[in-house]
Amino acid sequence: MMAKPDISRNLLILIGVGVIILVGYYFMDHSKKKKEIKRLEKIHSAYAESLRVARETAARLEEVQRQYEIVKLQHRKAQEMLPKEENIPDVLRSLTRVGAASGVNFLLFKKEQKESKGKYAVIPISIQVSGSYHEIARFLAAINNLPRIVNVENLTLAPGREGGVTASFLAKTYIATEVTGEKKPKKKKKKKRKKG
Repeated sequence: MMAKPDISRNLLILIGVGVIILVGYYFMDHSKKKKEIKRLEKIHSAYAESLRVARETAARLEEVQRQYEIVKLQHRKAQEMLPKEENIPDVLRSLTRVGAASGVNFLLFKKEQKESKGKYAVIPISIQVSGSYHEIARFLAAINNLPRIVNVENLTLAPGREGGVTASFLAKTYIATEVTGEKKPKKKKKKKRKKG
């Protein structure tokens, strides 16, 4: 009978070792898979966040495009108000057109010396007109409403012919000389050669 307990004991030991091996393998394999699952969950979270941001951006695309069109329109308007070129003939045509519409007569139109102010330059124009007080007032108001910036300075009024008024003033228009955001090209420095 002694052989039976040895077989049972050996069988129990064998089963116990087998269970320990299986449990050890399960936990070792399970922990590796658990780490892999965590890594993949992090990657999934990152992709899900990127997808969420992309969807929000796509939803705002129409609004962003509308804002872009508004900015382009404002930029064109700013370029109209502060152009890069002097274009004095256009200024003369604009002033003549609003002057004729206001009923004034031009006596003097003389471009003065341009003054550089860094990012912009001032182009002064001496102007003298005659007409009634109300015609001159309409003319000055029309100058204020021109698309291009034209400021009136040093306005003097004097009695004119046949009960009219003569107005003399300096109209100043402006041009952009340096556009912000544009970089000036760098000058290359010449290397000095060593004598020897």
